[in-house]
Amino acid sequence: MKDNLLSGGVGELGPHEQEGFREESPEQLLSRLGSFQPLLLERMEDFLSSPELEHIPPSWQWSTLSEIAAIKGGLTKGKKRKETDKLLTVPYLRVANVQRGFLDLEEIRYIQATEDELNQLKLISGDILFTEGGDRDKLGRGWIWAGEIKECIHQNHVFRARLYLQELSPKLISLYSNSFGQKYFLGVGKQTTNLASINLTKLSNLPIPIPPLNEQHRIVTKIEALTTRSRKARAALDAIPPLLDQFRQSVLAAAFRGDLTADWRAQNPDMEPAGKLL
Repeated sequence: MKDNLLSGGVGELGPHEQEGFREESPEQLLSRLGSFQPLLLERMEDFLSSPELEHIPPSWQWSTLSEIAAIKGGLTKGKKRKETDKLLTVPYLRVANVQRGFLDLEEIRYIQATEDELNQLKLISGDILFTEGGDRDKLGRGWIWAGEIKECIHQNHVFRARLYLQELSPKLISLYSNSFGQKYFLGVGKQTTNLASINLTKLSNLPIPIPPLNEQHRIVTKIEALTTRSRKARAALDAIPPLLDQFRQSVLAAAFRGDLTADWRAQNPDMEPAGKLL
């Protein structure tokens, strides 16, 4: 990626003169450098995403999520209870906790559940989480539960998929559903004004490509390595605007100190001083 970005930086990523040299003011140069940032970010996104997946290797196999995992909805908040119900106060995951590619566990809320509900909905390490919807960017997003909180369940707007075979990689399934799976979710999701949602049936039918077991872990390792490189590149790009601001201030300061024209003044000692102009 680094080589691609560097080569693109003097090629397709920015305008350049084919013949001769175009003199630019510092402000023009800074403006042009700043305009590269969104284009570079767009190229990075293109690098990490691909067109719709149509073909898979012969050794792979198509499946659906329900064929490889048990899928379950969560506990409805404000559910009516019987007076005889013995309730426990337990932590639970909301849609806000389940982000695309990570879990935000900074704020965990609690809900009352029966012991039976706790046993049915308690999350275990390796569970794949999906959000039911809301805003379009929330549709089907999710990540892997790694046992971060004991006795934790999930609300009804969060689905849980528990793989039948421990050998399958939950991370690979989640990575796929967060990328290619989004087109499927947007296609089958129920759309209302500014909102979209999926139900258990639609989630169950999510098509999933299954590579051989030894290949699954290699794919995940490569994706994680590329993602790390992408984050570092993005962090470097995010640092450009403040650096440009500092450079702009330095250029202006140098200009008004006379530093930018010091050589010119040395070559033109007979130049009329500003005092005479005033």
